[in-house]
Amino acid sequence: MKKLSSTLKYYLCKGLSVIGFVYCAGGVASPATAALATFDSFPEGFSAPVFTDGGITFSDLDTRTPGSIDGFSIERSDDGSLSSPFSPPNILGNDGYVPGPGTSFSRFGSASITTGELASIASLDIISQPSFITNDNILTLEAYLDGTLVGSNSVNFKADDVGILYQQLSISGVTFDKLRLLASGSEEQGVVFIGIDNVRIEQTAIVPESSSVLGLLMVGVSVLVFMLKPQPKSASSINIMSIK
Repeated sequence: MKKLSSTLKYYLCKGLSVIGFVYCAGGVASPATAALATFDSFPEGFSAPVFTDGGITFSDLDTRTPGSIDGFSIERSDDGSLSSPFSPPNILGNDGYVPGPGTSFSRFGSASITTGELASIASLDIISQPSFITNDNILTLEAYLDGTLVGSNSVNFKADDVGILYQQLSISGVTFDKLRLLASGSEEQGVVFIGIDNVRIEQTAIVPESSSVLGLLMVGVSVLVFMLKPQPKSASSINIMSIK
C-alpha cells in the first residue's frame, strides 16, 4: 500500500503541474505578505514626485500650494522630540525639509499609496502638531478597488490640540488595490501639517473558489487514470524478432 501511494503521488505531481501543486504542497494559496515603509534607509533631503520604499509606492502628491511642483521628501527627526510609534531616524514629508535632527511637519493635501497588488489591511502612523494652524480639518484614508471606494477611516485635528499628536489610520475587512490619503476641512484649503511613518500594507493571499478547486481535482483524477492505464506499444517499440 505504501508503494502504491508513492506511485500515485509521483504521477500526480509529475503529470499535472496545477493539481500536483495542490496535492504536493498541501494547499492552494500562498500566504499573505506584508509591505512596510519606514523611510529610514534614505538620506535626509531625498526628494521625488514618486517615492517607493519597502514595496510601497507614494504618488500624486498635492499640497494645494498654487504654482508649486509637489514632491515627497525625507525629514530626519531623531533629536528626541518624537517618541513611539515613531521609528527613527526619518519620517516622510513633502516639499522640502529642515536640515539636521530637528522635526518639521509638512503641508499635506492628498496622495496615492499602492503596492500594485490586491491587499486587505493597511495602516500608517501620522505625526503632527496641530497648533501650527488653528483648524479642525480631518485626514481620511480611503481604500479603492478598480476605482470604486470600498472603505475609509478618518482622524480629526482639533484646534485645541497642543504638543505632538500621534494618530494611526487603518483599513481592514475589505479588498483594495489602491489607497488615497486625503485632507479636508474649512481652513487653509483643507490641508493638515503632518509627517508620515510606518506605512504597512498586507497583500491578499490568492485563494481559489471551492468550485474551482473541485474542477481541478476532477481534471487531475482524469489525467491520473489515463496515465496509469496500460497503453499499447507503438510500432517503433515492437520487437521485430517476435513477428512470425
